[in-house]
Parts: sequence; C-alpha cells; structure tokens
Amino acid sequence: MYSRGNTEYKSGSMTIVFLPYCASMWDSMAEYYEEYKRKSFKVLVMPIPYYGKNSDREFDTMYYDGDKFRELNICPTDIVDYKQIDLQELHPHTIFIHNGYDNMNIITSVDPAYYSSKLLDCTNNLIYVPYFTSEYVDSHFINVPGAKNATKIIVESDLQKRQYLDVLGAKNIEVRRSSKEWCLENSSLIVPDEWKKKIGEKKVVFFNTGIISFLDRKNSYLLEMTKDILSFHNIEDAILLWRPHPLLRQTIIATAPDMVDEYDRIVEWYKKEEIGIYDDSPDLQRALLLADEYYGDPSSLMFLFNKMKKPVKIR
Repeated sequence: MYSRGNTEYKSGSMTIVFLPYCASMWDSMAEYYEEYKRKSFKVLVMPIPYYGKNSDREFDTMYYDGDKFRELNICPTDIVDYKQIDLQELHPHTIFIHNGYDNMNIITSVDPAYYSSKLLDCTNNLIYVPYFTSEYVDSHFINVPGAKNATKIIVESDLQKRQYLDVLGAKNIEVRRSSKEWCLENSSLIVPDEWKKKIGEKKVVFFNTGIISFLDRKNSYLLEMTKDILSFHNIEDAILLWRPHPLLRQTIIATAPDMVDEYDRIVEWYKKEEIGIYDDSPDLQRALLLADEYYGDPSSLMFLFNKMKKPVKIR
C-alpha cells in the first residue's frame, strides 16, 4: 500500500489501469473496462494530459479531459487523478493505451511521462488498442512506438493481424471485434430536449469533418465545409448533426495557424444561427445512434455506419 496526496492505492498484481487521453475515444477501451470489472481485478481509469503542438512542432496548449470522463458510463470511483498515481510504484498487472504515437505525431502528444517506452517499466503487460476502426490499416499507422512496445495488440480482423505482422514481424496480436461495436450495442439513446426540438420530424445527418481530409486540401477545406453546411440548411426535411473530429481544431493550429480564426468563426456562426446540432461532447454513441445517415469526410466512423446499415455519403 502506498499513498500520494490523501489517497491510498494498493499495488499492483491485480490492478488494471486504462490510460485514455481523449474522452471521445474512450469507446475504443470501454468493452475491456467492463470485462475486467466483471473479474476480480481492481480497475482504474486514469485520463492522462496531452499537448497540442504549434507549427514549429513544439508543445503548446495542454489539454486534460479528466472531467469529461464523468459524463461517460464509468463508475466514478474508478476514475483517478493522474497526479495521485505513481505507475512505476503501483506496477499494475496490465496497462491499456489507445494512443500509440508517442513523439511521432506532428499535431498532438500525450504527456511524455506516458510514452509507451516508459510504460514498459511500469507493467509486464502493455496492451495497445488503436482508437480507430477500419477494414484496412495503412502501414504508417502500424509502424508506431505503441505498437512496437506493446506486449499485446488488439485488432479487429485476421486481415488487420496480417497487416500488423507484415510491418512489425513476430508479435502477440489478438483478434476481436472493436470495442466501439460493443458500445453501440450497449448504449441507450438519450436525446437532450434541445436536440428534440430542433429535430422534430427531420432526418438527422451526421456531418463529419476530419483531420486527413483537412490536411489533404487545406486551401479549399473551410470554404467547402461552409458550402456543405449551407446546402443542408436549405433542406427542410433534414438537419445536420455536426461532430468535427475532436482534434480538428488542434490540427489547424499545428498545420495552418492562419486559418484558426476563420474556423472558429464558422463554428460560432453555426451555433449562433442554430443551423443544426453542434456536438463536441464525449458521447460519440449518442450521435451515431441518433443519426439516420452519414455525410462527410472519409473516416473510420463510416465502418460503424455500415455496421448499423445506415447510408454513407462521402463529400
């Protein structure tokens, strides 16, 4: 038993620690959290801070989503403050991560104290679960420190397993369906009253604006996005549910800082004019279940819409 601050923690042979960083990506871990809760393990969810990078690839703004995790289906007593936990001293049985990039990402970085190379000193079992879902995974998403350092990787299909083995060589890889699918099957749809009033009898169109598409066509992206919003605004029987990628704004900061103000103006205009629903909550499942169809940039979310047999249209 050891203590930090006013809290005591039991070290570690029967303790499982989850280290999410972005609350809206928690669904990639949620099924494993519930699984270990049903077993005789002590389960801790420890959101970790992460940093946005500026255009010089230097750490800039620190983000911490700790409070947002209390909006999710996690037992409040399982959520712990990273400042109160010394992972090396705790030495948990297993650590789960869903960010595998360490210092490789040009847009964000988890706090370096939680790079996968350092976590290897804190546990004998480091499990990497990629936060995205996809049929095919490009090699640059596979050849990352978290995948290399993990003692086990969890992927969604035998095809993905072969892809990871081709890039990484011999590796302990488990195949099982995405935790995101489990979340969809085990989530209840509770729609805020404000949303119900806006929707009425209209069709709800999930509008996704993503990172890769922005990087591919920066010069025209915001203009195209605005035109799309306006085109749906003129359709009487449809309403947009705009849920931008949670790191889109940070991507603009890191790669096109002169466009941040314009992006912010578009978001504020969308909200002020009540053009549709703007959703930046950590609850992705609510939006997925509520939407009638998908429209927007190519994204791993399309895979989930296909699973739900809902139409997918790429802009």
